[in-house]
Amino acid sequence: MEKLIDIDRQIVLFINGANNPFIDELMWQISGRLIWIPLYLLIFFLAYKKFGWRLAVFYAVFTFSCFAFSDLLSNQIKYVFERLRPSHNEFFNGKLHLYQISRKEFYTGGSFGFVSSHASNFFTLSFSFFLILGKTYPKMKYILFIISALVCYSRIYLGVHYLSDIIGGAIVGTFIAFIFHRFVWKKMFKNI
Repeated sequence: MEKLIDIDRQIVLFINGANNPFIDELMWQISGRLIWIPLYLLIFFLAYKKFGWRLAVFYAVFTFSCFAFSDLLSNQIKYVFERLRPSHNEFFNGKLHLYQISRKEFYTGGSFGFVSSHASNFFTLSFSFFLILGKTYPKMKYILFIISALVCYSRIYLGVHYLSDIIGGAIVGTFIAFIFHRFVWKKMFKNI
């Protein structure tokens, strides 16, 4: 177990250590919420093209419900494990480059990081798309998984997650998407 913890720490130090002001700002934006609104609108548009208005609205509600459940569950898991983020771990004191929000404030995230809500949420979004619209838009499903990986990378780069937090979040998000698809979407829309 100590070996795995050490690998996790070394990955954070390696990724976080490759910083510069341009990439800092880029990773901060990628990790944000507002930048992804056009992506959500594009996904809704693709659902509209495939299903029409009524089902596209249901798809949006379905996806939002998956996303909300993913966020809620991943945040609850954090308080079960109470694993400190790298930015809150004494091991990293003076070793991490943290994003500077203002002259006196640095971004450190909340106290606990396992599992990553960003990873869980984006993998829920990507895997839901894969299951429902992936055959219709095969290139888009790959784009979504690349975006998910980029968001996850940004979380390690910013020093607020370990790789194991990301992997745990991705597993939770994929599982939620699968369960919602199997027990909600397929039950309501068997012929699609």
